[in-house]
This record gives sequence, C-alpha cells and structure tokens, in this order.
Amino acid sequence: MKYLLLCFLSFSLSSCGGKEVFKNTKYPTGQNLYFSKCGGCHQIYDRDRYAPAAWDTLMNEMAEKSKLTIEEKNQILTYLKER
Repeated sequence: MKYLLLCFLSFSLSSCGGKEVFKNTKYPTGQNLYFSKCGGCHQIYDRDRYAPAAWDTLMNEMAEKSKLTIEEKNQILTYLKER
C-alpha cells in the first residue's frame, strides 16, 4: 500500500510543473532560482508565455510576496527574459 501511494505521489508531483523543462541557458542561476523559488509554490510557466515587460510586472508583485532579494529577483528576471 505504501508503495502504491509513493508511486502515485511521485507521478502527481512530476506532472505539476508545467511544460517547461530545464533548457540550455546563459543564466543557470536564474533558472535554478525560478524552478526552486517560484516552482515551490505554483506551476512553472514557459518563459514565452509572457512578453518581457509582462514578466517585470509579474515579478514585481511576486517578489514581494515571496520575499525574494533584489538580486534573486533580477537573476530570475534575466532568465525569464532570455529569448
């Protein structure tokens, strides 16, 4: 029974992250922060979902809620705006 529950939870959690997977990036620190800090609370969105200016607005709102440092916020934004 425990094995079935563990399998179910593993499958459920693996499907919650959205469609984006780790991609080649010039900004691995921003990518890691995005997946760990942002993905720890909600679905990870593909970077192309929003225009770069929209990411600024979203990150300004979310950085305060999630208590990101200015440096963390800027690293995540740099990663999200990479095209």
